Amino acid sequence: KSISLSVADQTDTLSGVNANVSQGADALREVSENVANTSARSVEIARDVDDVSQSISHVSENSSSIASSSEQLSQLAAQLHKMVNRFKID
Repeated sequence: KSISLSVADQTDTLSGVNANVSQGADALREVSENVANTSARSVEIARDVDDVSQSISHVSENSSSIASSSEQLSQLAAQLHKMVNRFKID
């Protein structure tokens, strides 16, 4: 009897170990899926950041162009003002 009790105890112990290993494998699978999802999201975020960076660069370029055009318009307005001031209506 004592051998069969020992075998039964070992079977129960192995069943418990097997259940723990199975739970550990499930948890590891879940962690792996979460890491994969996080990695995919990180790639998406990196793309979005790159898109924002490019948009900011375009806005900066356009702002510089607008500033240059404004300066030219201001100079033309000053020249026009000088030209108009030369004419006097009596």
